Amino acid sequence: MLAHPQKTHCPQQRPPHNTPNPRPVCHLRSTPRRYDEKSRVRLVAKIGGYLGRKNDPPPGHQIIWQGYTALRFMSLGFALSDE
Repeated sequence: MLAHPQKTHCPQQRPPHNTPNPRPVCHLRSTPRRYDEKSRVRLVAKIGGYLGRKNDPPPGHQIIWQGYTALRFMSLGFALSDE
């Protein structure tokens, strides 16, 4: 028998009865997350295929370029979807 993953609950739903002090799990951030330059480059590189494992070197120029190109196409598609 497979174990079910622990389900999260929203503030609109009733919390599990065995939780002593339930806090809402699915909340929105009041302030957007701030990324430094290194984190932004890694995020773009992950779009390009960078795995970012523990012992991986920093992303190279080719992976960053592939991620940037894919990000440009995503933003273009998003802009065209509004029209």
